[in-house]
Amino acid sequence: ATDVDSEPLSGTFSFVNPDVKPLVGMHSFSMKFVPADEVNYNEVVTRADNYVQFMVDKKELTIGGSFTAEDKIHDGTVAATADFALLTLIGIVDGDEEKVTLADLVAEFAAADIAEDVDVVIVNGELTGDAAGNYTLSLEGAPVATASIYQNPVYLLTLIANPATAGTLAGNGTYGEGKKVTLTAEVNVGYIFVNWTEENNEVVSTDTSFEFTMPAAAVTLTANYVTDDTSTDQIEDINLRVFPNPVREILHIETDGNISAVRLFDLNGRLYLEQRVDFSGTKIQVNELPVGLYLLQVETNEGHMTQRVQVSR
Repeated sequence: ATDVDSEPLSGTFSFVNPDVKPLVGMHSFSMKFVPADEVNYNEVVTRADNYVQFMVDKKELTIGGSFTAEDKIHDGTVAATADFALLTLIGIVDGDEEKVTLADLVAEFAAADIAEDVDVVIVNGELTGDAAGNYTLSLEGAPVATASIYQNPVYLLTLIANPATAGTLAGNGTYGEGKKVTLTAEVNVGYIFVNWTEENNEVVSTDTSFEFTMPAAAVTLTANYVTDDTSTDQIEDINLRVFPNPVREILHIETDGNISAVRLFDLNGRLYLEQRVDFSGTKIQVNELPVGLYLLQVETNEGHMTQRVQVSR
């Protein structure tokens, strides 16, 4: 009971049912005055306009616990990858623990420069859940993690011409993983480009110029060439006979010595056919090849020879 006079009335109140929590927003309740002196006041006076308004504000929550961030390769940004599984919310009202959770968390490095143990801070977070509307989230005092930003490793790309005098290569150098590098093989007079191969002799490309994607390792690529011996004198020396030329279906190859191998390339150096033999003559089927000009390389006991062959229909 409180005596009421002309002075403003102040006091505290509580809800009858403590399990019922008022929602965020404006509320009001009526007041009932019970006179202590029933001699002078023979009835309880309750006026409809005797009510009190009060505002229920959202409660501020903060972040506790800890989180971890991953080291990264320098990319010029402050973007960070983090694991937020151990973070907690501080200040949740009893009973709301399962009704409000953290969501959409974002962490960033404090600086983008290459360094070790750089602070990683939480720069964004949201609340979600059935009771999320009753709270606000403050990032002040949130946990801080550390991680390192390392220099992007680079790997050596070595280019070798085989034979060394066959051409000039461009594109060698040091590159980071995933870097796309344009490699070019120029062809010197007297040679024909064949292909690019890796150290295990696997063919990488048959084009004189192509785009190579650098792996996370040092690489050596070899540009392979063959000699272009197409002068009339050299053909007569080993008595190479190639007919018919142009050819539609079967190309005959004959020499005075034994042929050990024949190869057929297009003008881009792409190998279309390779055949090992041990006779003075052989023949190859060309009817399934695209129409065009090819380079026929013939290996014999006396050396090797290259001659142009026209495939027609």
